[in-house]
Amino acid sequence: GAFSKIGSLAAHGVAMLDNNTGEWVALGDVSGGTVNTLVAQGAEVYIGGRFSAIGGEPIARLARWDGKRWYSLGVVDGEVHAIALHGATLFIGGDFSSAGGIPTSNLAAYRSGVWSSPGGLNRPVYSLARIRACLYIGGAFTKTVPSGASVPPSASGASGAGVSS
Repeated sequence: GAFSKIGSLAAHGVAMLDNNTGEWVALGDVSGGTVNTLVAQGAEVYIGGRFSAIGGEPIARLARWDGKRWYSLGVVDGEVHAIALHGATLFIGGDFSSAGGIPTSNLAAYRSGVWSSPGGLNRPVYSLARIRACLYIGGAFTKTVPSGASVPPSASGASGAGVSS
């Protein structure tokens, strides 16, 4: 989020509510923008958005928290709006044309340290959800683009339809 405080706790962009104590815990200091999305699996938390640093470290747009510190997952050249985990694969959706140096259009996959393009979309992706063996995708897109092709990030919010695959 774009918050800087929760109650009396200074927390910038991302925090955790400890169910055991009922206390808020800051998870680093996100700066240079906002956190748009997060997903957790086990002890790991992934965040995406439009930020340039966490705790003073140059970690931009996408990061992984291991319970102790944040790690970069590589360079995404635009804003991340959505994240979903599908088994061991992390999917990101947003308004970007490359992830980890791989050309892609608004949708990318990360598995075991390797980025790939599962096929792209001509406009931004705003939501992702996994249900059983399907990844559901929602956004402003109107058509798919070939895997590995890139469409320059757009700032428009053109309307379109979501699809599942």
